[in-house]
Amino acid sequence: MSGWRRFGLVAAMVAAACGPPSAPPQPEPPTPPAPSASLEAPTTDIGNACREQVAGLEEWLRSLEQAGLPLALSLLDEGSLLVERPGPVVNEPAPLLHVTKTAVYLDGVDVDVEQGLERELTQLIELRRNMMPESPFIQSPRCHVAIDRDVPWQRVVAVFGAASRAGVERITLLFRDSTRTVPGPPPSPIDREIERMSRGTQLRRQQIIAELLAYVYQDCPQGLRVIASMGLNPVADFKQVILDEFPAAIGACSCAPDDASLKALHWAIFGNPRPTSGITVALPARGAPAAPVVEAAADAPWSETQELFASQGDGDDETPASVELRVREPEPPAGKKAPRRTTGER
Repeated sequence: MSGWRRFGLVAAMVAAACGPPSAPPQPEPPTPPAPSASLEAPTTDIGNACREQVAGLEEWLRSLEQAGLPLALSLLDEGSLLVERPGPVVNEPAPLLHVTKTAVYLDGVDVDVEQGLERELTQLIELRRNMMPESPFIQSPRCHVAIDRDVPWQRVVAVFGAASRAGVERITLLFRDSTRTVPGPPPSPIDREIERMSRGTQLRRQQIIAELLAYVYQDCPQGLRVIASMGLNPVADFKQVILDEFPAAIGACSCAPDDASLKALHWAIFGNPRPTSGITVALPARGAPAAPVVEAAADAPWSETQELFASQGDGDDETPASVELRVREPEPPAGKKAPRRTTGER
């Protein structure tokens, strides 16, 4: 699950949380937040302790981003086989393409490279162009692309081609970076429930998250509403919603949720314990001067071909180098010329 699709599921969880919870992690069942509860800030001073808690929450959330853990990257499957490569932090929101040897996932949803990927990316860009025309994403559409180390080069070329035809201008290639520290949550009273959730089926995990949302936010509908709003907005910048609105919502309910439980639940839903680094490249625009060619044999694995990008720009580069990907064809018989497949070819 994920991306804008995943947060739709979160919205459904929040809706479920507004109903009677089935098994809270404490003996006494919680009272679910009333739908009519006011989202206005409290009229009385929240006090120094709450202000410190809100400031600590802001600092913790920002530390996640600074560690290279944008929310979208939590969508990476735990079994992903990314190449290990220390490098610049990836902290810009963008759709996530996870390329495996047998499938390609756009924000967690399986799409066909030849038939569906170009269409899905085109629709995503058009949706955001209509709803957020001034967003940085629309000014220069980009994707994060995580490629398993055993993926053959011809599959990488096909993915780049589909992205280019859809209007994507930049691709940030993702790698594992185990040298970066992950600021996980502190121990909390709901850790046992979260552990139980991690061992459950997808349906059971959804049920437990709904129960925990109802429990943790039973006295803070403001926080619950912020999470729900992300699921209802298909083009929201989830990172900014979390950083800008979430701590303020906790302050608006006078820091009613337990701080450790709040962080543990946030991490369970949105966290990514696998830090990443990134290299950003630009895709050649139509009519632009010829870009440098990156070429390899069709069956060459990504663990080897990723080294071809060693001289490219980093994840924070405002003017990334433009590249054209090609499959190196076998030498043709004497007197014949082999065709070449390129990034933009169908």
